[in-house]
Amino acid sequence: MVMGKKAFIVVIITSLIWLVALGGFTIKETIANFGGPQQPTVLEISEITFEKPAYSAGQNVTFAFNVTHDVHSSGWWTVWPAITGFAYKLDDFPLTEFQPELALTFLHNETDHFGQLVLVNTTQWHAKLSSPYLGDGQHRMYVVVTIKNGAVDSATWEIKNAQISAGPAFFEVDSLPPSILVLSPQNVTHTSQNVALDFAINKTASWMANSLDGQGNITISGNITLTNLANGPHNLVICANDTTGNVGKSSTVFFTIAISKPSPSQSPTPSPSPTPAPTHQPTIEHSQTPDRLQIGDFAPVIIPGSMILLAIIAVALLVFFVRRKGMK
Repeated sequence: MVMGKKAFIVVIITSLIWLVALGGFTIKETIANFGGPQQPTVLEISEITFEKPAYSAGQNVTFAFNVTHDVHSSGWWTVWPAITGFAYKLDDFPLTEFQPELALTFLHNETDHFGQLVLVNTTQWHAKLSSPYLGDGQHRMYVVVTIKNGAVDSATWEIKNAQISAGPAFFEVDSLPPSILVLSPQNVTHTSQNVALDFAINKTASWMANSLDGQGNITISGNITLTNLANGPHNLVICANDTTGNVGKSSTVFFTIAISKPSPSQSPTPSPSPTPAPTHQPTIEHSQTPDRLQIGDFAPVIIPGSMILLAIIAVALLVFFVRRKGMK
């Protein structure tokens, strides 16, 4: 015979009364022994991680965090925890609700603090918060997550919401551009086509460049040498971005390249060397001896000498005969 609904309720109530009467338990203790709603054994939030350590003024502060909780907690009845709200607290500002973006969710087993293996759900959340009112310097953040059915009142067995928080986590706001000081070249005249480019910057830079004579930026990684500079005036500017995106540039440096062109070299005119006197080399002519010498061949040389000799002989003979005649 099927027991009626009213009869079943009567049996349950009678059993509870007997348990209380025989064992001296209270009604609440009896319900607990039968298996009342259990407190979720895994309810965690990870540390807050920022996309970068510093942001410029007005930039969105981007961060992420994970939330892990039991899929369900069973007892006399089943409790299903669920995330229902998010809020953040910056510095001393009031707690502010926000809605992050769900990036990832997955189920996995995890050991709870009782050493029991339970099925849990982990969700990863990303968020972007505008910070136009935050001044330069370090700031702290807390994140608070509300979980429905995340707690049970052990006194009343009331299922209620739980809140878990992460933080403080720290980040910086930096709105100041990098300061750049050009050490070389100076505002002077340089006598070389190659000039050292040396500069100092007060921040870590994510990008640096130089602009010569108003031309486009040329990316550099540090100090360099400017080469093959033309004669005449020049101007130079260094610019850089810091890690938060602030852009800075140096004051314009004016300098001049002045290289004197060498005058064409004049070779000294060599003094004329004295012309050596021609050395007379007697010419020896070889000819066949003719059968008979011709007096005409030697006339220019022999006749003048013979005539002088004949004249001297004639004079000598004349004197000889005159003296001899006188002696007789």
